[in-house]
Amino acid sequence: MDVKQAFAELGLSLHTNHAGRAAPVADPAGNARTRGTLVERTLQVSLFEAAFGCVKRVTGTERATCMRCAGSGEHAGTWTLGCKCLQCFGRGLHAEQCGAGSVGKVVRCEACTGSGLFQAAPPPCPACKGKGQAEHRAWVVDVQIHAGTLDGSEVASHDIRVCAASHQSARNFRIKVQVQKHPLFKLDQDRLSVIVPISVLRWSLGAELEVPTLDGRLRVPLPARPAAFWIRDQGWPQFGKPDQRKPLFVVPKMVYPEKLDAEGQRLLQALDARCKLPEVEGWNRCVQAWVGSA
Repeated sequence: MDVKQAFAELGLSLHTNHAGRAAPVADPAGNARTRGTLVERTLQVSLFEAAFGCVKRVTGTERATCMRCAGSGEHAGTWTLGCKCLQCFGRGLHAEQCGAGSVGKVVRCEACTGSGLFQAAPPPCPACKGKGQAEHRAWVVDVQIHAGTLDGSEVASHDIRVCAASHQSARNFRIKVQVQKHPLFKLDQDRLSVIVPISVLRWSLGAELEVPTLDGRLRVPLPARPAAFWIRDQGWPQFGKPDQRKPLFVVPKMVYPEKLDAEGQRLLQALDARCKLPEVEGWNRCVQAWVGSA
């Protein structure tokens, strides 16, 4: 007769505390780790960092499963003594009291959750103090962002380098690049554009226009009344090739004067009188002919 059978004849139960799962792989520090842990991050970069390339450092922490108890939080190899529940006397059920002398329905005993046994809490694991997890461990990786990286693209695994200062463990990284918005430039896929405000008079006459580019300000000739134009080799770089660029699209935005002084109004009136607009003159003749025939 073994020890458990002897205790069972006395109405007691004896349970062995051990982890109820397969122990994970242990690292040299004695902690357990999961094979191939997937780490997902969104890495924010500026427009210029994505255009010309950079190296960004990404950090994080993880908690490894305790190797001592395999995550159960119980002291492995100890014994816990159980006995009949004193609330239901080992039946697992008891009758509810509805009033003086009356008995209600039979329900499950909450003290032993219906098992009929009272079992003392097992002693906690001394390594993790019952938490089932080891201490926080930091990891650090350097991410290579190539020139011409697009918004929403995923970094290749060979461009992610684990730093020597971080804890070595099995991880798979999935890092997605998010290019931050810029106050001047707009990036749509690989199309880089810029909206330049310009007065309606300058737009009509045509002149030199100062346009911001990735390399700085550039003065370009503005054709008369353009809807949009592009500048060669000033747009978004080819991926991994910063010297090869697409065109930069420039969209003029006409701005009308809100308030004019007396002199400004006089000049505009004189300009309007001198302008020869065939479309406007033809419209006026059509209106006069229609009024005269009515």
